Amino acid sequence: MKICSRPANWSDFDPQDWYNDLGDAVKVIQTQGRILIHQAKHFDLDHTFSSGQCFRWEKVGEDQYRGIVGKRVLSVKKDRGDVEIGPLDQESYRNFFEDYFDLGRDYEAIDRDLRGRDPYLDQALERVGGLRILNQEPFETLISFILSANNNIPRIKQIVNRISEAYGEEILPGFYAFPGPEVLAGARLEDLRALGTGYRDRYIKATASRVVGQGIHLEALRGLETDKAKEVLLGFEGVGSKVAECVLLFSLGKWDVFPEDTWVKKIVSGLYADKAAPYPAIRFFFNDYFGEGAGYAQQVLFHWARNYMMGVK
Repeated sequence: MKICSRPANWSDFDPQDWYNDLGDAVKVIQTQGRILIHQAKHFDLDHTFSSGQCFRWEKVGEDQYRGIVGKRVLSVKKDRGDVEIGPLDQESYRNFFEDYFDLGRDYEAIDRDLRGRDPYLDQALERVGGLRILNQEPFETLISFILSANNNIPRIKQIVNRISEAYGEEILPGFYAFPGPEVLAGARLEDLRALGTGYRDRYIKATASRVVGQGIHLEALRGLETDKAKEVLLGFEGVGSKVAECVLLFSLGKWDVFPEDTWVKKIVSGLYADKAAPYPAIRFFFNDYFGEGAGYAQQVLFHWARNYMMGVK
């Protein structure tokens, strides 16, 4: 792996000095405390950050987002095909953020493999191209999707931010990291409910308490078969199949899931009623239908239907 520093004069820059990971798919340099991905392929900021998979990214300008990831406040901006991420050094990029943004995966190859299998997915890929699946921290993702039950995305974001402000570490003035399980395990139910969690207050506290009390390392679930990892997640109070599969897809790298929320149920009943059996058989159908990219296909269809395919009722 090689990341080059930005030269004083771009005319002196040798293109062969680019760090190449996937052929020509990822070309990265460090420039003034930031990481620049030159002509980033398959990285649409709107479709990635506004697709319902994450709750701490906010649009702050044209093709620009600001987010809190762990104990960092990051800006991501796209300009003429280049994506700039910062403040960020090359070591942090290599050790964490390359995986967080899933930049080691060739999405163009996945799209090519998926196209032609299904007319609806073809339409969705055309409309929401560039969507990436983020690899987020599992505990924060688990709590966030516990909050998603009977909730909408703007409200989930508000509650996650309130929890972070009440219990998390202040990273920069006005920006707070999401608290760890030890902190939330000690929270009082009435205090959590006052933040807008509603009936989910006990699920949050019980989940955090179980992680701490039983020494559960959620990150270790990456190494389990999907069904085994899902079984562990279903053991948490307030976690059903949809929440568990969202955690598997958005933080544990399990692409062989097909989270079924209200919108996905609309998609299935409206577009695939003649093909797909009711849940839980739906997951196995779509894994056969879309192959290894089933989880990604689900997110593309979800984002497309929710924002653009108004014919889905």
